[in-house]
Amino acid sequence: MEVRQVIKKGLILFFSVFLVFVFCPNIYAADSREEARKEYLRIYENYLRSPKEGDYNKIVKELAIDKYEDFIKKYPESDLVDEAELRIAEFYSVIGQTWKAKKWLDDIIKNHPQGYHDSIKVNFACDGRSYSSFELLPLREKTAAWALYYRGAWFSKNRREDLNRVVKEYKDSEKPIRLSEYILRKIKK
Repeated sequence: MEVRQVIKKGLILFFSVFLVFVFCPNIYAADSREEARKEYLRIYENYLRSPKEGDYNKIVKELAIDKYEDFIKKYPESDLVDEAELRIAEFYSVIGQTWKAKKWLDDIIKNHPQGYHDSIKVNFACDGRSYSSFELLPLREKTAAWALYYRGAWFSKNRREDLNRVVKEYKDSEKPIRLSEYILRKIKK
């Protein structure tokens, strides 16, 4: 083979690969996004499937909170980062450590005000006791609306302000609005 032909084939290969990366950048992003979604669900699934015997706080910390923190480090650009932060806050609340949840809620409100909250749908097996699969279902509610609601419900500082923000700024987030309005009515009494 002549040197010219080798150079020509090399240039054709180089430009072909270059064009794929320039005009199809979402090929890798789509794979990464799907990988992140699977990992996110796997964390929740492993938590639900684990035995809850022994030190429950330690189990929640190791199987949920630590794993979601690892998820955030592994997928910092994922659209599920705010979801993982919300789960961490919820799990801290479950084990009675809401003060540790605040930094996660604050981050969602500050850095992810327009992110959408997804619900985890748990599909049960025919026996009705075991889990067969998990999937993310979009709720079309803003994650920040939930973060503001939790912050308003769990912490007394700026409670009224946080709950009013949910009602005024997140019109498309029906459930956090209803819950916020309920607490606001209770506070007024």
